[in-house]
Amino acid sequence: MRIMVEYLDPEKRLRDAGIEDTLVFLGSARIEARENSEAALKALSVDASANDLRRANRAVEMSKYYVESRELTARLTVWAQELGDNGLGSSQHFSVVTGGGPGIMDAANRRAEEAGGTTISMNISLLFEQYPNEYISDGLAF
Repeated sequence: MRIMVEYLDPEKRLRDAGIEDTLVFLGSARIEARENSEAALKALSVDASANDLRRANRAVEMSKYYVESRELTARLTVWAQELGDNGLGSSQHFSVVTGGGPGIMDAANRRAEEAGGTTISMNISLLFEQYPNEYISDGLAF
């Protein structure tokens, strides 16, 4: 029964959606969008500890990876759509797959959706991050 739930069902749903190939994005769930990390830094009070200030500055610095993930996803999504438009495959080639959580996964799913691509989540159960992000295509959160 478990093989049906964890393998056969996702395989069938991907096939039904016409998904042929995927691009897998892996990355930290802790990296936030630039605007969120900058807002958190700005919200620190003047009497914030040196450790809190250092952590907030580091979050702003690390947010560059969120930005870069979005840019790469946009380029790959447009490229995959051009393959389909040129008759070189279905429009579902090279759909974006992530773990479906926040951070880099959110960035990749978000930008692929904005670019008109299909996004897929292979979410896992963790104590604190069990929800898929909002940018996953309907029926493709596993």
